[in-house]
Amino acid sequence: MGLQLKLVVKDAKVLPVLKKFAVADHSDEQVDFIADTTTDPKKLYEKWISPKSPKQVNIEGATQNELDKLYAAKSYAAMGPLVLKAKATVAAAFDKDAMVRFEKSAAYAALNPEAATTKAGLATVGKDMSDGSTFLKTATANVKAKGKPSDKIEVNRMFDSGRMRHDKVHEWFTERLQKDKSFTRASYGTLFAQKDAFSKLWAEYRKLLGR
Repeated sequence: MGLQLKLVVKDAKVLPVLKKFAVADHSDEQVDFIADTTTDPKKLYEKWISPKSPKQVNIEGATQNELDKLYAAKSYAAMGPLVLKAKATVAAAFDKDAMVRFEKSAAYAALNPEAATTKAGLATVGKDMSDGSTFLKTATANVKAKGKPSDKIEVNRMFDSGRMRHDKVHEWFTERLQKDKSFTRASYGTLFAQKDAFSKLWAEYRKLLGR
């Protein structure tokens, strides 16, 4: 998962760059709608959703129709959940289109040059975790089947083989977390989940070796 509009609007460093990009992209109304912290559904409707608004955003027809009816009936409080639904719809649409292009833009690259380094290393660290997981699963199964060797030198060798694989991945994650502010669990959920599973395998193997 890449950048998310609902999070970027809260980032004082990235938001101004995104807004400049969005103006050129003719999608700035979407950004401003999500960034709007107004809690009054009536005001939000009038500014961003009403067909009479010059800044009307594009939302699902059924949601638009229901909001139009509630507004006409002056049922402003009942509009709240639907306005939130409209925001979610707009944010999701933006993330799938404009945000993807923004992440690939020179403007974003200049803002966070480390993001390119992160992306360049994804395939390698993914393979390292896949290969390391295969090793740990096999090694763990062998120890469970045959028991821990009595030879301390052999135990140390087995431990070092696993540690080397885990440390390589762990050090890459640590470096990316320190240097790339966009490298977060929210943005790279699948990769972080893979790392969690890999570290769990390593912890189990260490325990079997008494280390």
